[in-house]
Amino acid sequence: KGSVCVADEDDRMNTRWRPRHPLQAAERAASRWHGDDQPVEVVIEHVPGMGFCQVFARRGQAAAVEQALAVGGEARTALGCSDLVAMPLAPGHWLLMGCLEQPVNLASTLAGLFASMADVSDQGHARSLFRIHGPASTTLLARCCSLDLEQAAPPRGASGVVVAQTVVLGIPAVIHRPATGAGFELLVYPGFALSLWQSLQEAARGLRADFLQQPSQRIGGI
Repeated sequence: KGSVCVADEDDRMNTRWRPRHPLQAAERAASRWHGDDQPVEVVIEHVPGMGFCQVFARRGQAAAVEQALAVGGEARTALGCSDLVAMPLAPGHWLLMGCLEQPVNLASTLAGLFASMADVSDQGHARSLFRIHGPASTTLLARCCSLDLEQAAPPRGASGVVVAQTVVLGIPAVIHRPATGAGFELLVYPGFALSLWQSLQEAARGLRADFLQQPSQRIGGI
């Protein structure tokens, strides 16, 4: 879903095709929106290479699953993933995000760990991640959604982050803020990624903004 096919010059004679992410062509043209030497106010990055899965606690098991997902919990130990982000979307329902460079598979490892407590759904190719940071990150997102981002405070729970399912520039998204309060991350379905990328460029007009693609990296702090 959300992928298009392109042929390289060397492949056209052999009619072989390979998939690419909708943002691949746009990222090549991504550039700085200011022409002076002043500091950048906001950076918008598309971050590929992340793993995602959803966890649904079974009846009576929500507290046990939450404890396992907490910092120092059993899930993080099993994954060897200290920067795992567990975003509570509803009671007993979490969206988990971690770097695919980890030596274990996120969904399969959790499915084994939570065999008697929860159901796990692999979302590895069903989300695109955007990271927005810099001193004007809140200003930019205030133009894009109706949430009161200035007043947001980290809730109690396994994730330690502010998280909400909302609409950003007309696009359904999950938005969350790490416990450090450093910037924001947006998660959308890949089919909406190009539209969001272009809409963020329009929303950032008047700000000194950079649009970048970065390799996957630690997500605990921005």
